[in-house]
Amino acid sequence: MDRTKKSSAGAMARKTPRSGAASPASPFDDVASSLLDAMPFMVLILDSERRIVHTNASALRFLDIMNPEDVRGMLVGEAFDCARLGESDIPCGSSDACQLCGAHQALAACQNGLGGVRECRLTTRQGGLHRTLDLMIWTSPLRIKGRPYSMLSFRDVSRENRARMLERIFFHDVANTLSGIQNLVGLMVDDGGTIAPEDLTLLCTAVEHLSEEITSQRDLAAAERGELVVRSARISSRELLVWLRENYSLRNAARGKMLAVDDSAAEVTFESDPVLLKRVLGNMILNALEASEPGQTVTLGCHLCMDGRFAGPIFWVHDPEPLPPDIATQLFQHSFSTKGEGRGLGTYSLKLLGEGYLGGTVSFDSAPDKGTTFRIALPLRPEPKEACL
Repeated sequence: MDRTKKSSAGAMARKTPRSGAASPASPFDDVASSLLDAMPFMVLILDSERRIVHTNASALRFLDIMNPEDVRGMLVGEAFDCARLGESDIPCGSSDACQLCGAHQALAACQNGLGGVRECRLTTRQGGLHRTLDLMIWTSPLRIKGRPYSMLSFRDVSRENRARMLERIFFHDVANTLSGIQNLVGLMVDDGGTIAPEDLTLLCTAVEHLSEEITSQRDLAAAERGELVVRSARISSRELLVWLRENYSLRNAARGKMLAVDDSAAEVTFESDPVLLKRVLGNMILNALEASEPGQTVTLGCHLCMDGRFAGPIFWVHDPEPLPPDIATQLFQHSFSTKGEGRGLGTYSLKLLGEGYLGGTVSFDSAPDKGTTFRIALPLRPEPKEACL
């Protein structure tokens, strides 16, 4: 994790066990500690209450902790700055979201005497932003001096997973677009080289979509590396919403469904990167269209917020279908998807681009009687800053 280095005093002030428990003593002598420090993987030793009693050197570097005493006594989610802990006062391991956490499941099995290997997706808080980690976790039950402990060793596989997923998504989307182009070209050949005006429009749209997919994957890869350049320009909110409706109404996901701009959508002139903003809002629209049933309407809108603390447009995309709770808790994690293996960067990219580069705030709400609404709140003029990823 790219955390700013801090002194041990600063780390202690930032990381305090929420459980309020006294720090337990390490069960290891200097020889055992040296052996754990020599391991290439990161290692945490937990007591029967799942509190950290020992951390090897690799784990301390990963957690950006200089003094092992600063993390001793913490629960795993506290040590990793789990984003779920900031949403309520419920302790680590006790919320509904915790029951879906791979680390929680692995530790529960370990305490029942079952070691194993499991992948965990963990969303951490970093610089006010959320960042998702993919961790491969090995757990082993231990008994030291008659007391039970759990050994948790882990490796960060986020970069490998993201690279693999970017590749899969790219080839999947490009192959789908090329298939449509091939079908249209085949019709031209069958008709002796002639093409109807409406088919020509579809062909041009498909080629534009292909170009957009290539550019989108290039920009997302650059965003992951922290190299994406933001180019701001003046934007009209109403013009942007109309452009989105006209363009995304032609997508396959919109077949049999309506895409409409809310009549009360505000006209706001603001500054942002139009290409990146179209990509963020476009992902919201595609997610809404894919979640909707034939005959349903996806609605786009915007209103101006001026509450003293924030001034700027808030764009929203609404569809009538609610999100299941287990999906809602994992929605912005880059490896999670409801679309099958190799998908799952759509909602993650909302946070990555919308917050990390456009300086906005991405959120959503969902209820059975209201459907689902995604939002991005943007400043009227973005403040130049280095993206925190």
